[in-house]
Amino acid sequence: MAFNINVELAANSKVTARCYGMASGKCAAARNPRHPVLALFTHGQFTFGVAKVSWMPFGLNVDLCLGCGVPCKTRGTDDEEVMSAINMVRIVTLLLLLLLFCYLNGFSQQNDCILKKQSADIQVYTCKSENDKFKSLKAEFAIKNTTLDELVAFIKNVKNFPTWQYNMISAEVLLQETGTRMITRSEIHAPWPVDNRELIVEYSFEKDATSGQLHIIIKTVAYDYPLEKGVVRVPFSYAEWLVVKDGTALKVRYTLRINPGGDLPAWLVNMAMAEGPYQTFMNLKEQLE
Repeated sequence: MAFNINVELAANSKVTARCYGMASGKCAAARNPRHPVLALFTHGQFTFGVAKVSWMPFGLNVDLCLGCGVPCKTRGTDDEEVMSAINMVRIVTLLLLLLLFCYLNGFSQQNDCILKKQSADIQVYTCKSENDKFKSLKAEFAIKNTTLDELVAFIKNVKNFPTWQYNMISAEVLLQETGTRMITRSEIHAPWPVDNRELIVEYSFEKDATSGQLHIIIKTVAYDYPLEKGVVRVPFSYAEWLVVKDGTALKVRYTLRINPGGDLPAWLVNMAMAEGPYQTFMNLKEQLE
């Protein structure tokens, strides 16, 4: 059993790669990714190249070789056909390298995140940012015995924020436009000699009844509210909650990008940024579960 990979190059020209599982003589790629796969590239009567694809712990490994130990049929051919075949394999090689680059680039981006805090149900990561001196944050956790509606109602209870959000000393609703959008102001305590931080953010809620997903966006907005002495207003914050149902539980993926403002050094913010969300989600789970 084998499968063909057809790369259309022109209206009347085609390169075909036949794939064989090297361990069993069958094409194992679709069934067992641990087996290396051998792809023979052919054009007309030619077999002119070979690609060995292996699934490694870090990702894909592709070994390309043109004419290495591959029998070539040359009967009834001429130089023009040979050059055409060579051009075909060059294009296929470039396509394979491009696919490999895209795969490994996505893999390396995932590994830019470092696990900083964890428990049985919560993992908090900090992630590198190419365009910002402050790291971003990612958290994944589960909330047991809770529905989407219960979570939304809990988050909309702004007066309750200080009981579960880390170091928050006050919270109020500034504007309640609809059932899916509100603007809030909150103040977060900071240890001396750092000034407290003020957050004015907009919450938007979007629930998909068909897929059972909840999407919450929390972002800083401009709002006409007087500045308080000794409090620094956070200039930028953008957070997202992606929540999906999982039986009687909810699975949450949370991301955050923030510039806390003031003169705080980036290295200090990056070092401490995982603690707040970790404690916040621990408190949330304790109240909801």
